[in-house]
Amino acid sequence: MDTLPEINRQSLAPNPLAGHPLATVNLQLLPRYALERMAKAGGAVIGWHEVLHKSRDSIVGYLLAGEATPGDFDHVPAGDVVDETTGSQYFFHRHADDPHDPHGDEIGHFHCFVRAPVQHRDGTVDFEPPTRAIGHCVAGHTDGHGGHGLSHLVAISIDALGLPCRLFTTNRWVTGETWRPAKSMVPLIDDFAITHGQPNFIVNQWLTEMIRLFRPQIIGLLEQRDLRLAGISDAPLATHLTDHQVEIVTTCDITVPDQIAAITAALALCDD
Repeated sequence: MDTLPEINRQSLAPNPLAGHPLATVNLQLLPRYALERMAKAGGAVIGWHEVLHKSRDSIVGYLLAGEATPGDFDHVPAGDVVDETTGSQYFFHRHADDPHDPHGDEIGHFHCFVRAPVQHRDGTVDFEPPTRAIGHCVAGHTDGHGGHGLSHLVAISIDALGLPCRLFTTNRWVTGETWRPAKSMVPLIDDFAITHGQPNFIVNQWLTEMIRLFRPQIIGLLEQRDLRLAGISDAPLATHLTDHQVEIVTTCDITVPDQIAAITAALALCDD
């Protein structure tokens, strides 16, 4: 099993309106095989960036090619992208005045979901049906799946240059998801994969590799998400999950070059 990255477990509720920033992740704690897997994913992400750059394009520009400019909260593509084999799902959207965008540099973000059977013994909370869900990031539902078992893994913010700049987690009311504690979500990270080519092969592959590249940060965000929610007050977890004062729970600024550099440095220190 991978050694999990160190995270800051103090001061978990400084401001209920903004996501708590994740402490620096120490990649040197990871074994070589995990670093090599991340390095391979990083190479794939850079490769797609270079392909798109040749046509003066970006991930979001490529996704929106030929489409009308989406309005606030519109899912792109409509109905989301769902992989029937892995159960993974995602959509891109934008909305003004995001609490997780303190620098005002985001043009939108991808919400990524995983699907698995519900196990109530691990702290899972039942899904709210779409007619009752009150959040603005509720995933689209496809025939044969429904909402049961669908959990929000992470969101990936895109900056004005079309590059990934931030990861963040949301509270349950935002997505109407099946809530799973971090200990149940971490094993599902590796399950996220969009293995088909519709509606956009490059975007599907890019997102799949981004999840692999930033796996340690996603673990940290999910773990700290749980700690922060538990630390807000002595109220039951169900109360915090529906608290509209808590929308973005944890956040982490990222760049692909910085992550690849950190992986390279950690690999150089690994014992053969």
